[in-house]
Amino acid sequence: MDRDEILIKNVLDGNADSFSILVQCYQNQLYKFLYKLTMSKEDTEDILQEVFIRVYNNLYKYSSRWSFSTWLYSIAVNVFKSHYRKKKYDEHNNIHPEELDVLTCSIIDYPEVAYEIKEQRVLIVQLINSLKSDQKIALILKHVQGFSYKEIADILDVSPEAAKMKVQRAKQIILKKYDQLKGRGVYNEVFVQR
Repeated sequence: MDRDEILIKNVLDGNADSFSILVQCYQNQLYKFLYKLTMSKEDTEDILQEVFIRVYNNLYKYSSRWSFSTWLYSIAVNVFKSHYRKKKYDEHNNIHPEELDVLTCSIIDYPEVAYEIKEQRVLIVQLINSLKSDQKIALILKHVQGFSYKEIADILDVSPEAAKMKVQRAKQIILKKYDQLKGRGVYNEVFVQR
C-alpha cells in the first residue's frame, strides 16, 4: 500500500489530519497546473478550493486501479471546465495585465532583448490560451506537469492515442499561428488590451 492509499484509508476511517496531509502533498503542483490554465490567481484559488472539497466529498468513490494523482487531476480538469462554463469566460483573452509580471526576464543589461523575450512569452502564452480547452489541458499535462499519455488519457477520459493526438494538434496549432504572426510581424493583434 502506498502513501496515498494509506492516507485515503485513514481519511475514510475518520482521520481528518490525513486529508490535510493529502492536500499538502498535492496543492502546490495542482496550483501550478491550474494557474497555467487560468492565468489568474483568484480563479486558481477558487478552483483549487473546489477541487479539494470535491475530493473530500467523493473520496469514498476513489478506486486504487488509478493512481490518486490521476484521479485528482481528472477532478481538477472537470472543476476547471465547470468553472469557466459558469463564468462564460473568454479563454482566448484570459491574461490579465497584472499577471504579466510573472513573465519577467532577467537580462538587465539588455533591456531591448529582455523586452523581446517577454513579448514572445506573452505571445506563446496567448497562443496556448487560444487552444480548445482539451488541447490546452493535454498540452499542459504533458509538457508542464510531465504526465504520460496514458495518465492524460485517464484524466481526460479518452484513449492514450486521443491524448497524444490532442497534444500533437495543440503543438501544430501553436507553431502554425506563431509562424503566421511572426512572419507578418504582428504581435499587437494578440496582445492584451492595456
